[in-house]
Amino acid sequence: MSHQTGITAGKELLEYFATCKEGHVRLIKIGIVNEELVLQDSKDVDGTWEDDILCHICTNVQLEKSTTNFQ
Repeated sequence: MSHQTGITAGKELLEYFATCKEGHVRLIKIGIVNEELVLQDSKDVDGTWEDDILCHICTNVQLEKSTTNFQ
């Protein structure tokens, strides 16, 4: 993304990505603030994929804002 827009990931987000390698994260919500990608929310694995995603998507997706979801 930084090649197209100049928007880069913030230090906190990069540090958080490093901890995600442990496999405990189910959802990451990222936003753009002051031309920087920032961590807005994250959810750890609680149960099955289906149970977690239904719960977390409902609380983190705002229909009036553009959103990209990856599975």
